[in-house]
Amino acid sequence: MSGPLAGMRILDLTNYLSGPYCTMLLGDLGAEVIKIESPDGEPTRRAGPPFINGVSAYFLLVNRNKKSIRLNLKSEDGRRLFLRLARTADAVVENFRPGVAERLGIGYAQLVLEKPDIIYGAISGFGEDGPRAHLPAFDHIMQGFSGWMSITGTVETGPLRSGPSIGDITSGLFATIGVLAALLEKAKTGRGQKVSTSLLESLIASLIPHLNEYFATGGVPKSEGNNHPTFVPFGTFPTANGYINLAVGSTDQWHALCRVLGLQQFIADEELAHMQGRAKRREEVHRAIAEATRARRRDEWLDLFNAAGIPCAPINNIAEALSDPQSVHNGSTVEIDHPVAGRYKTVNNPLKMNRMSNSEWRCPPSHGEQTKEILAGIGVIGVEFDELQSRGVI
Repeated sequence: MSGPLAGMRILDLTNYLSGPYCTMLLGDLGAEVIKIESPDGEPTRRAGPPFINGVSAYFLLVNRNKKSIRLNLKSEDGRRLFLRLARTADAVVENFRPGVAERLGIGYAQLVLEKPDIIYGAISGFGEDGPRAHLPAFDHIMQGFSGWMSITGTVETGPLRSGPSIGDITSGLFATIGVLAALLEKAKTGRGQKVSTSLLESLIASLIPHLNEYFATGGVPKSEGNNHPTFVPFGTFPTANGYINLAVGSTDQWHALCRVLGLQQFIADEELAHMQGRAKRREEVHRAIAEATRARRRDEWLDLFNAAGIPCAPINNIAEALSDPQSVHNGSTVEIDHPVAGRYKTVNNPLKMNRMSNSEWRCPPSHGEQTKEILAGIGVIGVEFDELQSRGVI
């Protein structure tokens, strides 16, 4: 494949979402990503429903542009083969629980002995070390622990998790940034390094702007539903046939909103001319807006607000969001051919680069599909390959 990372080899030891998302992005950018799978295969190969012709839709979503090798890392021969592969790699990425890679004999300290300039990316739940590092973690667990769920939802609903697995995605993104930065430094200095992040650290780092309130005042932010902790009006409002989002970020937008809604009395109110005053009277302002927006249909309001330069949008479901002309124009989805699932649709990489094209993208590999090809590259052929295969090492 072409792309800015063409010619680079990444060994992918990851499972589930955070790690596979990171390595998929690296593969999208042109790296050769080799997915190291146990004899049973990556767990999400069996995740579902939904399935497409028996193939897990979950697995298809985050494992494109990868090769797969079947390798039993719990065996001594499997470990030795992995270390031989590591000598040919630019980076390794894993999302084991801390300590697992070391117990398998393939942790950073062991890999550096084989490849001193290796880049080693690690994603964990709570962090690499510390009092909770050993605990198991999934996105839902970490959304609660990190404080995310305390600010999501309302008093009536109680804490709510973010629908998407935001901890997995953000940690995968931070890991990708770290690996890319380490590759850039390695190109300059020839030195590798370990890069690590966690779901906990990534979720806490993404608590902006709620962290602003806590750092500035010491007050613990609470759940406010669709309200913004600083900007007013900012939220979800009813219309005659559905809901819309409105967001006002300046005095000019506030005045424009008041004129469109027929709330001219608010323009004359000096206290409401400033965000601080509107925040103090949030309930009054939002109640008046809601009463006004109920009078017209959703699309009528959107036309009026857009014409007045007021940030607004409908509350789309996923089908509406993907079929919107702007999403279609952006190429938010891409279709890939799979030998079993057929031609399937998946989310596109949102990053666009002049010399990167998804026309070369490959579907996720079958379990161990490239085992023979990859091991031949390190001299494992013929009798040696057959013997390893007969013993379940590969």
